[in-house]
Amino acid sequence: MSPEQGPPLGERPVALSLGVTLAHTDAVAVHIAGAYAFSTGLTFGVALVRREGAALEPGRDAFFSERPQSDDEPRFGVAFADGRAASLDGPPSPDILLGMRGGGGGGGTYETRMWLWPIPPEGPLTFTFRWLAEGIEETTVAVDTAPLRDASARTAVWWPA
Repeated sequence: MSPEQGPPLGERPVALSLGVTLAHTDAVAVHIAGAYAFSTGLTFGVALVRREGAALEPGRDAFFSERPQSDDEPRFGVAFADGRAASLDGPPSPDILLGMRGGGGGGGTYETRMWLWPIPPEGPLTFTFRWLAEGIEETTVAVDTAPLRDASARTAVWWPA
């Protein structure tokens, strides 16, 4: 598998806690649910947590789509300090890849796993989120990439590529 397609299968990643809340309202909270650094990129979850008793309206989806059909669907993207950016609903880029790697949920919590390639350069990594159907205008949260890059350098190789 090429590095941009997903995590290297022959590596043990390093777990990270990013501690990022992207948005929260009276009905829903959205956060980065944990990350794993690999030598070539980063996996992390984006969790949508619905407040108890705050039901999802019929026909509304709590999961991300790589090609949203309406502005009401959740939108997610990232930007590197050097200006490179990617979003789930944007055009593909040869320089940065953000892709879904599965997910699931129930009982009010839904998580979508993401793959981000490559490891972000020095400077902030900015997460962007919007969910108009839930009253969440575009919001951005930036994190320092030093811990991500440090964790990436500490991965263990089980089997060389």
